[in-house]
Amino acid sequence: VGSLTTDTHNTVFSGGRDGLVKKWSFDSADGEVLEQIDLNKHSACSADTVIVDGRPKKRGNGARAISCDPGSGKLLVGTQFGSIYTASHDADVYTVLESHFEEVADSMPELWAIDIHPSEPLFCSSGDDATLRLWSLDLGSLILLGNIAYPSRSCCFSPDGSAIAVGHNNGAFSVWDSMTLTPIVPFTRKRPHAVVDIRYSPDGRFLAMVMAKANVIDVYDTLRGFIYLGSCIVGSSSILHMDWNAHSNLIQCSTSAYDLIVYNIPSTTRNVSPELCNEFWTTHSCTIGWGVQGIWEDCSDGTDINTCGRSNNQQYLVCGYDSTKLRLFNYPCLPRFMPQQPVKPVFPAHALFKGHSSHVTAAKWSRDDRYVLTAGGMDLTILRWKVVPLKKPLGQTLLDSVASSNVGATAVEDVARGRIRELPSTSSRPATGPLQTLSPNGTVQPLGEAANYKLGGNRVDDGLPPSSKNVSRRPFSTNAHVKSRLMESTASADSKARIGRAQREHVV
Repeated sequence: VGSLTTDTHNTVFSGGRDGLVKKWSFDSADGEVLEQIDLNKHSACSADTVIVDGRPKKRGNGARAISCDPGSGKLLVGTQFGSIYTASHDADVYTVLESHFEEVADSMPELWAIDIHPSEPLFCSSGDDATLRLWSLDLGSLILLGNIAYPSRSCCFSPDGSAIAVGHNNGAFSVWDSMTLTPIVPFTRKRPHAVVDIRYSPDGRFLAMVMAKANVIDVYDTLRGFIYLGSCIVGSSSILHMDWNAHSNLIQCSTSAYDLIVYNIPSTTRNVSPELCNEFWTTHSCTIGWGVQGIWEDCSDGTDINTCGRSNNQQYLVCGYDSTKLRLFNYPCLPRFMPQQPVKPVFPAHALFKGHSSHVTAAKWSRDDRYVLTAGGMDLTILRWKVVPLKKPLGQTLLDSVASSNVGATAVEDVARGRIRELPSTSSRPATGPLQTLSPNGTVQPLGEAANYKLGGNRVDDGLPPSSKNVSRRPFSTNAHVKSRLMESTASADSKARIGRAQREHVV
């Protein structure tokens, strides 16, 4: 028995690992069973015999939590398959939620594999529970579920959407029909390392899969029965992500050593051509590159960002972090530099979202960019985010934001249209009001507008004889503040006295 609850009619409900929910009566001494609900009938994961990791196993949709509404008498049941059901006393069961689950107790499973259909509103997912699922993108509901025998960390649709390739934790890959989830290509393995990423080429000719621990990308030819073509060998660092170019003849990959490496396909040789900077990549899941420089937080390492994805219109970039956060940037995403610290980059403008309770492992854009799908690692959850465009154009938004501040209408119009007001060239001396002179009798007299001055010198061409004792008041030069700070920091008394005399001579 995994759960118990009671209602107000002297009855108790119990749920067990066998997938049965039973209603018991308190009135009878024998504990009569009044009603029984079989949850195994409502889950495709339940089976008397299912292959998991190559071994037969019995699966039961056991109840883990039960709650009863005293008013309506309805039950809310949560099961070990990650599902939530509502059931009434007449055994009318309705599925509220379905998700991936923990196949082995205390195994700490994670969900990494999701992909979106290239033309239909569908998406697929696979995980450590050894199931492959097909979902409705618009409704968010489960359509099909298939047992695929082995846990997986990656999956992808073929370019025409007819097949789903799955990369398993044991190093094997398999291909399934996307409409029936029946096998097309059996389990095939070359290396005993987990396939952390798998992708078809845009033309569907090749299938590439990343094996992080083996530091290689294996390439297979789909037109010749998925025969092995070769491997892109990186070296000592693990491969994290990869992308195909539009012509299906190049693969770029990012590594744990912060390298971005490009390989020729099908020769699997490294490409170091300088023309690669102009290459167009159909996706951008690599976290290293010119267009994703600004996604990294200060003092972060190469494992803080698990995934990133560029929108199909090439305007936005979404990134998933270990901190459970999801950030939306403009693409290309370049860092900003503050004037006070020109060598320290800071985050560009972005939108921050929170929804997962674990690290975000995958982020995918729908083909029309209406939705973003994200997968949470240990929360085994897929979240569907709706992309809401701005209600006003950027220029109008800027105009409204400036108009809301204390700025005149002319300034608002100038800023919105990008006008620049050219200022007339002026003297480098700041305006400090009319200059004054001290007369011999001690009275202050204003000087005429035609009087000329030299900064730091005596007044000239003012009609007074050179021997006159009248002295004009002049502002401090820009060196005065520097000298005063130097006096505070100079240790020598003679140096302080000398600087003080020069300062007094300068301002008198």
